[in-house]
Amino acid sequence: MEPLAQLKDIHLPEQINNYPLSLGWWLLVIMLVSVIIFIIIRVKRSKQLRRCQQQAIKQLKGQTAENHITSSVLKWAAIQYFPRDHIASLYGLKFQDFLISSLPDKYQKNFLNMSTAIFETLYQENSTTTSSQQLNDDFQQAALLWLKHALPPKNEKVQPRSEIVKSGGAT
Repeated sequence: MEPLAQLKDIHLPEQINNYPLSLGWWLLVIMLVSVIIFIIIRVKRSKQLRRCQQQAIKQLKGQTAENHITSSVLKWAAIQYFPRDHIASLYGLKFQDFLISSLPDKYQKNFLNMSTAIFETLYQENSTTTSSQQLNDDFQQAALLWLKHALPPKNEKVQPRSEIVKSGGAT
């Protein structure tokens, strides 16, 4: 017999399977999915936390500068993020002190300068006739400054009151 006849034909090797993936790849996939889910949850919470702030800013920008309306919007926004029993009883200079104390330090002096004249006369009987349009505009700018930089509070975990009510927490 011929030695070449005893040789077998050339065969392709079996197809190499990609599955099952090794443990390292599964861990990587699980970590990536976890990070994506975590980011989505954080973005969603941030939007919910800022919803009341955005509503107050929209309301202030959509109305003329009137002191009592601006003050009402500020108080409403503060009640959404801070304890109601603490905020509801504040008015006048005490309310202004609260607003200033909840602002970051670099904005406090600016807010104080723009709002002092209004807070001193806000609850007086003839305050609407004696206050000028410039003071009203300054107060509205001070309110916008407070809404943009004090809300939501950064130093403590705060959930808007409307979200607490929805989730079944304290009212």
